[in-house]
Amino acid sequence: MHILVVHAMVILLTLGPPRADDSEFQALLDIWFPEKKPLPTAFLVDTSEEALLLPDWLKLRMIRSEVLRLVDAGMARLGSGRGC
Repeated sequence: MHILVVHAMVILLTLGPPRADDSEFQALLDIWFPEKKPLPTAFLVDTSEEALLLPDWLKLRMIRSEVLRLVDAGMARLGSGRGC
């Protein structure tokens, strides 16, 4: 999956759940930001090194979200560089 697709999904999550049915929102939130498990990681195809899924600009957007799980994940890893 392209890294920009991951960024787009996280941006959609920062907007909060839809007013109607939020089951798909919750499923996507549980996939990318599980409550008790570590966050997913990804590796670059060409070099096999770990990819930076959440750059600082995206973490700042997560912090401004109304979704508390995103705020917590953004605060915990802000400025931590490649350790996300």
